[in-house]
Amino acid sequence: MSMLERLLSGNGATGLQKNRVAQFRGSIAHRFDESYVRRTKRVYDALDFLGWFFDSVDVSIEGERITELSEQSEELRQHLGSSGRVVYIANHLSHADYIAMGHLFMQNGIKLPRFAAGANLDLPLLKLIGLDFRRMGAFFIDRDLAARADTKDKKAYFLALKKTIRTMLDKREHLFVFPDGGRRYDGGVMPDESKVKKRVFEIAVDYSSQTGNSVTMVPVAIGYNRRVEEIVFPLLGHVNQRRNILERGAYYLLDAAAIASWPIARALGFYHPAHCYINIGTPRAVSDIVNTNGQQPWQQLRHHAVEQIRRLYAGIRDQMEERGH
Repeated sequence: MSMLERLLSGNGATGLQKNRVAQFRGSIAHRFDESYVRRTKRVYDALDFLGWFFDSVDVSIEGERITELSEQSEELRQHLGSSGRVVYIANHLSHADYIAMGHLFMQNGIKLPRFAAGANLDLPLLKLIGLDFRRMGAFFIDRDLAARADTKDKKAYFLALKKTIRTMLDKREHLFVFPDGGRRYDGGVMPDESKVKKRVFEIAVDYSSQTGNSVTMVPVAIGYNRRVEEIVFPLLGHVNQRRNILERGAYYLLDAAAIASWPIARALGFYHPAHCYINIGTPRAVSDIVNTNGQQPWQQLRHHAVEQIRRLYAGIRDQMEERGH
């Protein structure tokens, strides 16, 4: 238990400190609504929502193509059918990652994980078109707050995040995390391991060792021949820091415009073909990955995840080349 955790759980904690942690947990936590998810799936199937974004989504296990995402796969259900505590770790290239992966789980009747999402996706505009990520089970991470808050607020925020994730694992919920900390505008796949966020790996290792409960990690690589936001990524790079209201407004406007215009442009004959590729690795228990080789356990886990995702993405690149993408 960290010094801050001991402080906040003991008599030395002030009401304000405890309130801050509670407030942050409220802003992070999901409000999963299974009936909402079922209704949304029915509506999107009727509208062929996936077809608005892609001509195809190919799903592979360890590089072996098993299905087109519009179909169901018993092999995929068996591969990801664990009822235990599961943490999916993936690279992050586009907001479309959520659409493709969410559809994969729902289409195949696989337990829908709680997706880690940036606070910029908890927007009223998205809820108007049926993308209420919080009701779909997403938990939100405010990267701006985490980067700019004062020391006490930053510590309280990360403690709230840790408590939220541990609570989800206690409930045997599955988690889906993009430890890049945001989309890779340059299209790279975890090129610098030291820049991959460490929090989820620390929490997974600590939870597994402290509780004795097994946690399974599943690496996932996602790739595209063209990305929904590709045209605006150079501009987003200039306002990504969101240091003032103008930059924040420009960031959200550009993002929304790219996503909203993509289906329209495709209906008019642009952005074809658009293909998504998902390559799923082998599930492994966290306790089987870490050892006593001198590195911190969370560093070992992060290194394993990064190496596996890079390897899986290399398989995607091979598929793209075979198809001339």
